Amino acid sequence: MNHNDFLIGIPVYNEAANLPHLLPGLEKWRENVVFYNDGSTDNSALIIKNEGFRIRSFTHNIGLSGLFAEMLIQSKKEGKSRLITLDSDCQHPPDYIEQFMEKAQSCSLVIGSRFSDTANVPDTKISSNFFAVMLTMSIFGLELPDVACGFRAFDIEKQLTFKYRTSRFGVIYEQLFSQLIAKRAKIGFVKIPAIYPKSDFYFTQYDELLGLLEAALFFSNSDLIKNTFKMVVNKQNLNLNLSGHHFSAFYCHGFGYQFSTVIEKATGYFMSFKEND
Repeated sequence: MNHNDFLIGIPVYNEAANLPHLLPGLEKWRENVVFYNDGSTDNSALIIKNEGFRIRSFTHNIGLSGLFAEMLIQSKKEGKSRLITLDSDCQHPPDYIEQFMEKAQSCSLVIGSRFSDTANVPDTKISSNFFAVMLTMSIFGLELPDVACGFRAFDIEKQLTFKYRTSRFGVIYEQLFSQLIAKRAKIGFVKIPAIYPKSDFYFTQYDELLGLLEAALFFSNSDLIKNTFKMVVNKQNLNLNLSGHHFSAFYCHGFGYQFSTVIEKATGYFMSFKEND
């Protein structure tokens, strides 16, 4: 495995509080790392520059889909064959980068799997992630341990052959969905911890849920998904059955959606992947 084959792209938006905790863990990968500053209004860019890491800054917010496109272009220009992405909010420990590199040697897409241990995960995040995996299963018929984690590794050539149609956060799901239908594609998973500080108020961002449903509609004609998408566009509460499970989601003005489901069934689903190791 040649570490020089990898570019590590890290999106940044107002993460000045977290960067001092993240950067030391990236020291080993300094030559591989490029930060993509998505119009931060705090001193995130200054912190990164002062520590000597490479950074590309955008004067306005172009969103995750725009940043991912920039990462692919830069990876190609630098002659890299693989791209690794992770968040800058300290939820994706750099200690796992090497495992992603190893897995990416044989997979076209590698995704972090966060829920084999749900003991410290808030119920609303278990519920929303269970909703995402059940939605994916309803379309593709596959049971997957995690579909939303942004800690990922990509085969760059396979990503460049697909034209993404969603905007902003929807690209996370389209990255996966495109590989689920691609010939000779192989998806792998690396188990990482689920990091949710107990002091935080958790919800699913409006744009994130909209992106999931928007991406799903490119791969499915389901009336249920169409109707759910319309309800989310109108910021209505949700109450639906999906893949044999019931979900409710309450819209919190100014925040997003708080999901709920039968937690025992959701945790049982996620734990089944741990038992199958």
